[in-house]
Amino acid sequence: MTAIASAPLTDRAAGKPPLRRTAGFPAAASFLALFFLSVTAHAAPPAVSDRIDWPAFLARHDLVWEQFPPSWNTGGFTGNGQLGLMVYATLPDHRVDFHLGRTDVTDHRKAPNSKTSFGVPGANVHYDFPRLDIGRLALRPAGKIISGTMRQDLWHAEVTGTLVTDLGTLTFRAYTHRDRMLDVIDVASTERLADGRAAPWRWEFRPGNPIAPRRLTHPKDGLDYVTNPPPVVARDADVGTCVQTLLAGGDYATAWLENKTAPDHGTLFVSIANEIPRAGASLPLAVETVRAAAGENPAALRAHWLPKAARVADAYLARLLPGDDGKLHLPPMQSPEYHPPGSTTTALFADSNFNLALLRWLLNTLIATSADATPAPAALARWRQTLADLTPFVTGPDGLMIGRGQALEMSHRHYSHLLALYPLFQLNPDDPADRTLVDKSVVHWHRLEGGKRLAGYSYTGAASLYAALGRGDDAVGMLTTFLNGAPGNAYLSQNTFYFEVGGKNPVIETPLSGAAAVADFLLQSWGGKLRVFPATPAAWADASFRDLRGQGGFLVSARRTAGRTAWVAVQSLAGEPCVVKIADWSAPPVATGARRFTLKQIAPGEFSLDLKKGETVRLSPPGTAPDFTAAPVAPTTGRANFYGVKIGEKIPTTHVWPETLP
Repeated sequence: MTAIASAPLTDRAAGKPPLRRTAGFPAAASFLALFFLSVTAHAAPPAVSDRIDWPAFLARHDLVWEQFPPSWNTGGFTGNGQLGLMVYATLPDHRVDFHLGRTDVTDHRKAPNSKTSFGVPGANVHYDFPRLDIGRLALRPAGKIISGTMRQDLWHAEVTGTLVTDLGTLTFRAYTHRDRMLDVIDVASTERLADGRAAPWRWEFRPGNPIAPRRLTHPKDGLDYVTNPPPVVARDADVGTCVQTLLAGGDYATAWLENKTAPDHGTLFVSIANEIPRAGASLPLAVETVRAAAGENPAALRAHWLPKAARVADAYLARLLPGDDGKLHLPPMQSPEYHPPGSTTTALFADSNFNLALLRWLLNTLIATSADATPAPAALARWRQTLADLTPFVTGPDGLMIGRGQALEMSHRHYSHLLALYPLFQLNPDDPADRTLVDKSVVHWHRLEGGKRLAGYSYTGAASLYAALGRGDDAVGMLTTFLNGAPGNAYLSQNTFYFEVGGKNPVIETPLSGAAAVADFLLQSWGGKLRVFPATPAAWADASFRDLRGQGGFLVSARRTAGRTAWVAVQSLAGEPCVVKIADWSAPPVATGARRFTLKQIAPGEFSLDLKKGETVRLSPPGTAPDFTAAPVAPTTGRANFYGVKIGEKIPTTHVWPETLP
């Protein structure tokens, strides 16, 4: 890669991305003022423009399947972070499978009164809180499937497909609602019977086997494991339902309803509800969701953060213990997957840096969020005092440790002990002492034991960690190493999913982590500053992005030409204080907009602006007259639509996860 033009997050003249759906695909110290500079605005320029046909630009990155994927490991996908589906075809049975998933549907065998057994001493992911297969909805055309193609449309955040059968063609598009537990599948058909009438397709629900996947992949393991009761499939008037009861108590439920608008057109609404540990509550919620959606105009298709975050903080604060040093300490807790050398079980560590980072971020964010609240939360003073009394991060000769008394002594695929740097920024790379600490910590983590236990996301995570340190070349090197297959047992599949150990456990967090790292090269916002091109690799001489979001409610656009920042534009959506850091600008820039702006240089390359809510300012180096236009970089020949299954491409048989009906 040499450069990137980022997709917009707001409406564009070329089209308006429907905000109702998502494809499952983008955070310190202040300095004394050096001098002040008032800038007189020019005549109001036009808004920042672009020469980008956004739908066409994104289309060249769409996943394209020239033949239908035969398994969920290589299928198309949609999702909203909680709910989603995978799309593939079981061609021998002449059906297209929409495999349903919801991330919090897990067993809870050692915590019957909770939603999950995670964190319960002695509980393990294999049998006590594994994710459970919900099932799939099979679309069966009237005819026999001859061939098919599919595309993951990034602009519209949907998967579309065309099936050719011996009776005609059938097309579909599937998407997941942005903030409802709702999948939507729209179907149209030209299939006809011998008499010319529309040939009906049908939907078939194939329930998932509510068994720990470990029993399927390791049949000689867990011989004393007792399976959950079988699912109950039924109909509630016009709604199909499936209720899955768990041995530990409670249930989850799936509901689906097809709204047939014409003999050759229909829309299926699917919802999964999970009210575990309550029993009997999931089914009515799922049914209500699909009926409400079916009764709405599809074109119409958002529980505040503060109260929920305060409850999480209370859980942490209740566990804090005063120490002889006068500081508050965390009791022994987990640091994901780390165990002392020689041990095979996850251990507990006092003052684990993983939990200290989360708690510090939570308290700081609660305090910042509450600053303007009226009335102020009663716990505000307690949060501030707790933060002041909390023990510092645990460090040693090699940097950040796992926890009290436990250094990072073995290669470890997680960077959980480094969360204080990224993504939480509770350690500040702008501070020389913090920077020395985190730089040493990142290097030690990746080089320990030759990195023999690193996984794919160890490289995508390292890319963001190095980007946070401004080491763009090292950051892109991490991504290149990963994409070249250096981890050995980890790779990307045809649908961008990530695999380890034989290919039967596809996950999405690693490719999303890689995409986040690329965004970190272009824009970072932490420590109260918008950092433009903070870690752009030297090879990316040309780059532009439009309307990336920064903390504080800012939309930022910028262009880099011949290795230098040509211009930056910032729009304020909330009227928060605005500080922009542009490292390659030593002189104060020219600020233009609809009025006279006051710009203050507070440090080399750092500028504060009196930007009010709704205003946009354009910044450029003195003596230049840039064209405030974002434009795409030409794609590398032959690399467009790289992902997806191509004609004649062989799919490894190890990628096949067999269907196991209950």
